[in-house]
Amino acid sequence: MRRVPRYLGAERKDWCSRWPDVIEVAGEKRYYGDCCRKHDWRYATPGDRFDRARADRELRDCVTARAGKWWGRLMYWGVRLAGWPPWHYNRTIFMRRLDDDEREELAARFNLGGDADH
Repeated sequence: MRRVPRYLGAERKDWCSRWPDVIEVAGEKRYYGDCCRKHDWRYATPGDRFDRARADRELRDCVTARAGKWWGRLMYWGVRLAGWPPWHYNRTIFMRRLDDDEREELAARFNLGGDADH
């Protein structure tokens, strides 16, 4: 089994890199860090460009449901415009799809439980 890089899923508290995990909308705090965690999982185990586009749409939809359409669109365009380098870097690390043991290890690091479908 290949060694999974330590930085993936390290004990992180800030899943929305360079972006707050919680915002205040109409006086109410809204947390969407889980949306970012799932998005990071998708980027950590990339497939093809269609997988990246799907991951970005899922992030947009999740953030929209929790924080509103404006925030969802803003995050979507942020990852569409700036997400290529990290996605491509992970893609070059994982030249092939991960085997079941590696996926389990990554899912545990991302604390996804059974929600690790790709």
